[in-house]
Amino acid sequence: MPSFINIFRFSRLFQSRRASQDSPNSILAPTQPAAQALASNSPSLPDQPLPVKSVKKRDGNRPTGCRKHQSAVHDYFISYRVDRSPSDKAQSGLAFALHTSLEAAGDRLVAGGIRVYLDRLCIREGALWEEEFVAGLRGSQAVVLLLSRKSWDILVKNVTNGKTDNVLKEIELAIQCQKKIIPLCVKAEGDADHFDLRNENLSNLNSPNFTNLKQAVQALQTLPMIPVDSHAPQLAFYRVLSALHPAEISTQSLSGVPQPLVGYRTDAARMTQMLGSLAQSGHCILTGIGGIGKSTLAQMFVQFATAQRQLSTSATAADDVFAGAVLYERVFWINCRTAETAVGSLRAGFGTTDYDKTLKAFRKCVSGSGRFLFVFDGLDDTAVVDGLFEPLDDRRGGFTCGGDFIVTTRLERLPGGAFARAIATRSAAPAASIIKASLWSSEVVRAYLLDRCPALASAEHSLDVFDRFIERLGGYPIVIEQLVAYFNMKQPAVGDLELTLEAVLSDADNSRQTSLVELVRLSLKGLEETVAGRMAIMLFGCIGWLDGSRLQPQLLKACVKEIRKLLDEEDGEVDVLVIFKRLSTAGILRQVSVDGTYAVHNLHQTIIRDMAEKVTTVDTSGAYNASCAAYLGVMARTREFSTQQADMASHSQFLAGPPDRLPPGAESLLRLQMQCLDAALDRFFSRLESANTKLQRLVEDAAATLGTRQHALVASVLHELGATERRQGRYVDGMRHLQEALDVRVAVHGTRVHAEVAATVGAMGLIALRQGRYEDALAHFHEALDTTVAVFGTRVHDEAAAALGGMGGVAVRQGQYAAALEYFREALDITAKVLGTRVRSEVGNLLNNMGVAALRLGRYGESSRYYREAHDIFVEVYGTREHASVAGTLHGLGLAAMRLGDFEQARAIYTESLVTQEKVFGTRVHEEVAATLRFLGEAALAQGHLDEAFGYLSESLDIKVRVFGTRRHGSVAKSLAGLGRVAQLQGRDGEALGFCREALQTYVEVYGTRVHDDVAEVLRILGGVHLAERQYGSAIECFEESLAIMDKTAPSHSDIGKIKESLRVAREGLSET
Repeated sequence: MPSFINIFRFSRLFQSRRASQDSPNSILAPTQPAAQALASNSPSLPDQPLPVKSVKKRDGNRPTGCRKHQSAVHDYFISYRVDRSPSDKAQSGLAFALHTSLEAAGDRLVAGGIRVYLDRLCIREGALWEEEFVAGLRGSQAVVLLLSRKSWDILVKNVTNGKTDNVLKEIELAIQCQKKIIPLCVKAEGDADHFDLRNENLSNLNSPNFTNLKQAVQALQTLPMIPVDSHAPQLAFYRVLSALHPAEISTQSLSGVPQPLVGYRTDAARMTQMLGSLAQSGHCILTGIGGIGKSTLAQMFVQFATAQRQLSTSATAADDVFAGAVLYERVFWINCRTAETAVGSLRAGFGTTDYDKTLKAFRKCVSGSGRFLFVFDGLDDTAVVDGLFEPLDDRRGGFTCGGDFIVTTRLERLPGGAFARAIATRSAAPAASIIKASLWSSEVVRAYLLDRCPALASAEHSLDVFDRFIERLGGYPIVIEQLVAYFNMKQPAVGDLELTLEAVLSDADNSRQTSLVELVRLSLKGLEETVAGRMAIMLFGCIGWLDGSRLQPQLLKACVKEIRKLLDEEDGEVDVLVIFKRLSTAGILRQVSVDGTYAVHNLHQTIIRDMAEKVTTVDTSGAYNASCAAYLGVMARTREFSTQQADMASHSQFLAGPPDRLPPGAESLLRLQMQCLDAALDRFFSRLESANTKLQRLVEDAAATLGTRQHALVASVLHELGATERRQGRYVDGMRHLQEALDVRVAVHGTRVHAEVAATVGAMGLIALRQGRYEDALAHFHEALDTTVAVFGTRVHDEAAAALGGMGGVAVRQGQYAAALEYFREALDITAKVLGTRVRSEVGNLLNNMGVAALRLGRYGESSRYYREAHDIFVEVYGTREHASVAGTLHGLGLAAMRLGDFEQARAIYTESLVTQEKVFGTRVHEEVAATLRFLGEAALAQGHLDEAFGYLSESLDIKVRVFGTRRHGSVAKSLAGLGRVAQLQGRDGEALGFCREALQTYVEVYGTRVHDDVAEVLRILGGVHLAERQYGSAIECFEESLAIMDKTAPSHSDIGKIKESLRVAREGLSET
């Protein structure tokens, strides 16, 4: 920097001993030991007589902040020595590069951004530059100190000669202000190594001039030194960032990240290159052919960047960057083989099974700022993830994305699309972020083989033969790894191995692929000799049809069970783990997580799926059928899928593929069953339109393939279709399809006493309940319960619990709350016994229902206890308060507060619920947010705040219309009815009539009947509007119909007395006119 502010200005700016009292170079003396001052991380400053905002310009005006940021507050102040020589701009360039990286990172990694004070950008024209950067340093939380050998030598020379030194002054000022100091040890061009202040010996500097210098250096020597090359400043970026904004990561945040192969080569140079690319642009793209090691590089980077392991080499600055450093708080590993696997990966990361909620959570995360790393693995078709980004893309230059991105792809460049535009907005030169994974050199292959194959290293091989073999083999990583597996299995002589592979090694045009196929053949040949080995080969065949990136042990064990049947092997004769080990030893299967999940490379899958006859004599033609049977077995359920089953959902897409992709021996029935299961999973994940489309097509396809609709599989498809349409609010269509499913199942099984019949009857009860046909619903639930007990001989079954829960729902609608409570209680007891625990979401849902029943009974304390237990269960199950189910329990607690007349408490609870939902969904445009707004409107209405109530209810209505895409929906009608009630109380009878009439018409269309308690409620409101307008005849008609409906649907409902009272008033009014 220019010459430092003189001693008298500093004595005016700071309360300290004058510089002349100590030495010509002392501007202040620390009021506490220097090391203690430097150790303090507090951004607070000691009291000063003249605060920053009071520093004046020459014209006497108060500054509003620095020139660049228009702010007096900064995160970092960069202290460096201004280069005097035009030929040496190392520190100036380094300071500018660091400033640029930090500020760019603020947009994507730190909420609120990062402001960096750099003198040449921040000092305002016409201002006293000395006072400007003093204020800049005082207003910064941390001081980044650039120290090089040349800079240090100049400092010592200046102090020796009694001259003022700029850098020393800044160090002393930072100590006085108790700033966090971050020393960067610079290696400039021509330097042998990084400058390290800890190695400087000050014992021979005895002049009084060096007193303050020694104090400062002693303090700095206690701090960690961050090495940085002047030509690669980005390598220090994350350490500087973490010094002020530290990141912490939990094991749970890494649960979806596969572990790299044990013993695999650590490519420190590539790690460094990736780190630099991320620091500069926020993304790096690893490109290369399949099997070149792109995914493994990304896996290793994640481990280093989250302090899971350290680099083994010390030849690169990346060691000092990674060692013990945590760069990210959350890592999302996204499997990009298909759009479904991509969203499935995110589901696990965001802890939800709902498709739309997953997308909204991802978009909220990626459109904000945070210490996130997104790894898009295997992105060979960008259309797979374009759908994730399109709603965020205005197509006028893209958008800014939060977090850092790593992409692994076989593409040499990303084609146009929303994802490519997102990448392009991160860097002016996105091509600079492309890192091409390359073949290994002969030297690397040689060292790696000697390290991974101990027998090879100890054998008496001719070095000439060994080196020639390596040269001919090439450096294709997946081939090298397969060779390691084969060699460790058989330990052949190198000369023999060369002769064995002679044909493929001579194939110059296709040696990589053919070498891999031949090595796989040799590895499998060694397995063909034993029963366990043959079973392992068959398991390999099964894996060829699954999602090879995530192979759960439960599914693999089920495949082995089917393989035993094919090979007529006695159950349990060969241990399953032995089979897994055989396949792992052959270099095919590898464990990728501590929970026992395995993975296989897609090139291996292609070989066993499409070239099985070339690599083994074992007949694997039945592998597809065995995979389907195994998958259907582990996914079997009477009601909904479990969390463990949801984790295996991705396999359905591969097994339910188009007929032309499946093997000739694939059984048609199994294929149809897989397609039905795939659609059922879509429904489970709330991809309702996708599920409906698949099921509509599958009904006809199944009937045509099987030659009849009178088949158990057709009934299953119809059942799934009806259940999907219930979720969509299409009750008439849903009931029609369920009725056909029921008829087919009864015909196929020859009886109604069957578990599948019970399931369909129970599903019909749910639709009847939503339609307001309570007696029909109750009949369905009773039949489902009786059938379940008859089939299984007990009520302790999840289908029985579901039927009892349905009966409880009917009782609530009919106002029989005590009976409802008993139904729910028994369903809860059964569910807890079936599951073996109360800590499950199913239990939480039943407790919520019990809270509703107790609330209606006026047992508000009991109701609150149910809601509170449900709340605690959901928090434990999902590991966070920020979950939709947790917010749902808050609704119940708010209602309890409402009933107790504590409207302020109710509004506080609803507000907490709203905040939670906005965090979970990333938007207010969501059905559950709309429900919370309706509750807030009810609370405001109870307090008499009519305008506020109308505002909440109006927003609730608008959101529902946007979410559902129509006004013809029961939930929309509920908001319309609420608006009608508020408008009536406001005296706006015309508007009230409009709202109520639309609500009434919507209810009738949706439910297909007027006999529903929601219809009765809107008729009651409508009657009140007519009564206020003294239209007594119309009011009487509304009240009488409302009363008649309630007598049918809920004869003991507490509102019946209120309707009768309104009817009496209307009749009296009519008689008086």
